[in-house]
Amino acid sequence: MGGYSDSLNLPDTKFPMRANLAAREPDMLKHNQQTDLYGRIRKTVANRPSFVLHDGPPYANGNIHLGHVVNKVLKDFVWRSKLIQGFDASYIPGWDCHGLPIERQLEKQKVSKADPIEFRRRCRQYADEQISTQRVEFERLGVLGDWHNHYRTMEPRTEGDIVRTLGKLLRTGLVYHGLRPVLHCAVCQSSLAEAEIEYAERTSIAVDVRYRACDDQQVAKVFGLAQAPDAAAVIWTTTAWTLPASRCIAIHPELEYAALRTELGTLIIAKSLVQQCLERWQIEGEVLATIKGASLDKLDFRHPFLNRITTAFIADHVTSEEGTGLVHTAPAHGEDDFLLGTRHGLESSSPIDKQGRYYDWVEKFAGLDVWQAVPKIVDELRSQNALLAKVNYRHSYPVCWRHKSPIIFRTSKQWFLAMDKAPVGKTRSLRELALAAIDASRFYPSWGKERFAAMVVNRPDWCLSRQRMWNSPVAVFIDRKTGELHPRTEELIEQIATKVDSGGIEAWFAMSAEELLGAEADHYEKVTDTLDVWFDSGVTHQAVMHWQGGDANRPDMYLEGSDQHRGWFMSSLITACALYGEPPWRELLTHGFVVGGDGRKMSKSVGNVLAPDKLFNKYGADILRMWVATADYSQEIKLSEEILRTNIDAYRLLRNRIRFMLANLADFDLATDALPLDQLAQLDRYMIVQAERCRKKVAAAYEEYSFLTSMKELHVFCNQDLGRFYLDILKDRLYTLPANCRARRSAQTAMYHITRMLLIGLGPMLSFTADEAWQVFTDDPKQSTMLHILDELPTVADASKLEVSFACLRKWRTKLSGFIEQARITGKIDCPDVELAIKVTAPEPDYSIMADFAPADLAGIMIVSAAIVSLGDEAIEVRKSELAKCSRCWRRDIGVGTGDNFELCTRCEQALAGIADDQRQV
Repeated sequence: MGGYSDSLNLPDTKFPMRANLAAREPDMLKHNQQTDLYGRIRKTVANRPSFVLHDGPPYANGNIHLGHVVNKVLKDFVWRSKLIQGFDASYIPGWDCHGLPIERQLEKQKVSKADPIEFRRRCRQYADEQISTQRVEFERLGVLGDWHNHYRTMEPRTEGDIVRTLGKLLRTGLVYHGLRPVLHCAVCQSSLAEAEIEYAERTSIAVDVRYRACDDQQVAKVFGLAQAPDAAAVIWTTTAWTLPASRCIAIHPELEYAALRTELGTLIIAKSLVQQCLERWQIEGEVLATIKGASLDKLDFRHPFLNRITTAFIADHVTSEEGTGLVHTAPAHGEDDFLLGTRHGLESSSPIDKQGRYYDWVEKFAGLDVWQAVPKIVDELRSQNALLAKVNYRHSYPVCWRHKSPIIFRTSKQWFLAMDKAPVGKTRSLRELALAAIDASRFYPSWGKERFAAMVVNRPDWCLSRQRMWNSPVAVFIDRKTGELHPRTEELIEQIATKVDSGGIEAWFAMSAEELLGAEADHYEKVTDTLDVWFDSGVTHQAVMHWQGGDANRPDMYLEGSDQHRGWFMSSLITACALYGEPPWRELLTHGFVVGGDGRKMSKSVGNVLAPDKLFNKYGADILRMWVATADYSQEIKLSEEILRTNIDAYRLLRNRIRFMLANLADFDLATDALPLDQLAQLDRYMIVQAERCRKKVAAAYEEYSFLTSMKELHVFCNQDLGRFYLDILKDRLYTLPANCRARRSAQTAMYHITRMLLIGLGPMLSFTADEAWQVFTDDPKQSTMLHILDELPTVADASKLEVSFACLRKWRTKLSGFIEQARITGKIDCPDVELAIKVTAPEPDYSIMADFAPADLAGIMIVSAAIVSLGDEAIEVRKSELAKCSRCWRRDIGVGTGDNFELCTRCEQALAGIADDQRQV
């Protein structure tokens, strides 16, 4: 544009092209804190319909990881998107502060448990330190919330309300104290919640063991045989350490069982497993007879190495998928085993202590660790001629989530919440209420409903109690003789909770029975058990939200990772249904885990672990937010440096489009420069229609929490509608026409509405960038997109006609671009598009649509110097215009040199004189 650049309306903006997010975001964050952005938002939304996202508390331990990033950023997306949809939305973050992980950290620091008071003080101090660290990191991600009034499960008042909620649950009649098998970690020396269990590949010793029949003739009679010498039932187990507790043999009533003649005697196994068993035992055998398992019910066999009768009983949980089809049953070591043993009155006390060692009274293996005992048990089986096979068996085995140590199922006296009993005042069981509550809830993604329901269907009674120091207490007294709760438990619970309100859980542990019970203290035992840590977070709908059932104060949404179906979601659902028979949420959103770019689990050994602090200090938080927004959170979420680079490219495109519009709005004032909608050029009205179409899609996606769709729609709009169409065409009008002419103000009016929609639409996801641009857009450093609503753009009366017309023009523009590109490749064209003259031949109705535009407007849309259209079969002709080139707009035009300035076209010469063609439509 040579020496005429000073005469052009060149873009000008304070919004820089280079984002420099890592350096700029901390200043923006500090500015938001100083101007109390969250507080200003709360005042702005005060009279709107309410939406409450209840924060599932992350655990107060360690720096945040990428799972935290996904979780907190998604929560930020949710509540911010509700703001721009017109809701009174808020976000109060919280932390889960009790539990084993913090105890373990203190143990690593060599803090002794000998002084429980000091130990709990240090636990509380440690949790506070971790919260301070995590809070800073969450805020750095751009997660906006009431960070100075967050909740903590270790807040004394919250601890008091946790105790009160325990009291409410006791009144439902669902809580009982009894002996049952529970998941137990010998390292923790405590029972575990299902959510504290992981599964890992482990090699166990699998054994096939003979249980000799007490009466061979009875076996023969059952099978219809004349005799069954050395008859024995053969069991297969991968947990040989449970054999000392073996009390009976489980058989399926409908399975076919075979009596095998072998060199080792008459062996009883499932018919379908005969061949693979014989191969494993390396012997030959012949099937003598088969019967249904029901016929074997109550046959007596001998324990392989203890002087004990083990009777066969029918049980539906037995399968013939592997093993022998007969299952040795240890009521002390499994839920199915326990239930079977209970039905038949079998001994169910665990022979294993909390350290994972056999008690001194256990024959042959007293004092041994169960895992160390396995080889000795195998030797004992061999010496008794009871071992048929011993092989290494690779399988998935439950391990403690903290120590990665294998867990054991062990009966112990614990506090439980009954799943198959109806709460007082209800007719349906807790399980039925929970399933109904799941059915009444809306799930994102929808398949979460079925997955969650399946977990409830199969869930055993909830073991509420633990044996730890840094947990909320089971704050009750029980009769030393009967084990019954004190008759004044309800009253005592409130007295205890009141003390905890001010003194924290330490007040309960320091309290003596005499303080509350007086003279009757000798008759009652103060329970020392603590509550499962999932109970703390699971009752925050009571202790934090103060929801009392029904719609009042009910949180609208719970949002966590998919693992929380058996964690926080489960504990919240069960406690809510026990108390009120309904869920504590209306909607439930789950997201997947973060994995490496190749789909593998992130691991230091693999070298694919990426630390959030390093990422946002390198790329900026908005790039991480862009990554979350463009991921399908319903699946595993992949991340790698390459994926981040892809997101950086997408981010740059958005930023550049925003910058272009801001730069061309620098001299535009909505109050004084905007034109009425009906006076806008056709192209500008059309783009408002397209922007509104985009807005509707974005808003609909936000309503469904489909942030991937929201970002995709905005990105496509910026790339296709703006970048590759509208803004390209607009440059000529914006740069070359007089600054305040109607045609240019028309473009700016449309761009204003488009920019507003775009920034507010992006606001929930790219919070830093959107607000940085918004402050330039409004020329107000205290402004934020979150103070505004993503409302409808102005209504265009002839929207339908415009969409038809411009759909046709865009179709031909795409065809023309492909034609020109091919012509360049073949060398037929060697000039810029703007210097071309084109002829388009089109059939109806395309011809009439294009012919309805003035030749200059059609040329402007195609970004060429001249364009004509004729009726006929589809064809395109392209050539370099032979006319002179304007030194200012670079178009070749018949008017170049006809005025006073021989270098300029008529239009540019008029523009320099302040004259514009206000009829121009593009």
